[in-house]
Amino acid sequence: MKKITFKTEMLIVLVILGIGHLVGYLTTKGIAMNIAWIICGLLYILIPAYPNPNGMADHKKGVTGMRIAGVIIVLFGIITSFGV
Repeated sequence: MKKITFKTEMLIVLVILGIGHLVGYLTTKGIAMNIAWIICGLLYILIPAYPNPNGMADHKKGVTGMRIAGVIIVLFGIITSFGV
């Protein structure tokens, strides 16, 4: 399996959020936006790709940081109510 880079993961997240917000807007169901945020957070938890421009970052700290960011994003999707 090919490893996903940070840039690819960010593009996937932008597409998921864009689709989620578009569906939420068109159907007037705000829960679609929340689900998009939760999916993006889970993506960061399951596939923690982190930016490593010069190879100087510690791998373990980068993975841990991205997983923490994923948890924060999931909580953001659960707590906030976009149009709900």
